[in-house]
Amino acid sequence: MSVSHTALDGSTAIFDGLRDETVPAVSVMNIRVGQRSFEFTTGIRELGRWVAEEVEGIPLTETFSVRGAIVHVGVGTTVGGDGIPAPRLIGVWEGKDCSLVTHSSWSRNSADMLTLFEQFTILEVPGGTTVLVRRGALARMDEPPMVAKRVPDLGIIEVVPATNQSVRLLPRQRGTAVRGGELFADRMGRDNELVYYILAGTSAIATVIPQPNLDLDLAARQLADLAVEWRAAA
Repeated sequence: MSVSHTALDGSTAIFDGLRDETVPAVSVMNIRVGQRSFEFTTGIRELGRWVAEEVEGIPLTETFSVRGAIVHVGVGTTVGGDGIPAPRLIGVWEGKDCSLVTHSSWSRNSADMLTLFEQFTILEVPGGTTVLVRRGALARMDEPPMVAKRVPDLGIIEVVPATNQSVRLLPRQRGTAVRGGELFADRMGRDNELVYYILAGTSAIATVIPQPNLDLDLAARQLADLAVEWRAAA
């Protein structure tokens, strides 16, 4: 049995072989509007407020009605790598079941956030995500979207389409042949203390970050039974 999740551009990530198929997913995509790039994240309705208020620490102080949906806007301050404070304007679009959140570091004006959302037609889709249909000629995709979900008793899976760019990032050594393609194990962290996996299939590349204290042999066995497919939007 398989489960599918829709990406922000309307593509679909299909997971076959997961133990728990009920957990919702999120999709992330960078879109350039004019000369500026914006990261959009979509998921269940509660996600947007959680990202704004809990992750970013920015209270949403203004609420607007936009074409049958609600847009919440808040302003805060962030400190960049250069140590210089910069504005942090965050906007959360809320539909019936889904939300969409993005932020800007060049404005404090809520009207700019509303203008940004106006560049798109936002469609809710089953599974708690949205699809962005670009309305303005100024909006274009910076890079392909990602679909991510937390899998109980395994960890976090992040999936992107297999492209020339994403394939070049695969480890140089040969992987292990498994049902879903090739499975690679690699390490990250300051002292290479964290193990993660990459499952490379013909249409999708999935990066799997195991949950803490997970038996890695168990994780490898689960991933050997997993297949992930990416289907581009029609």
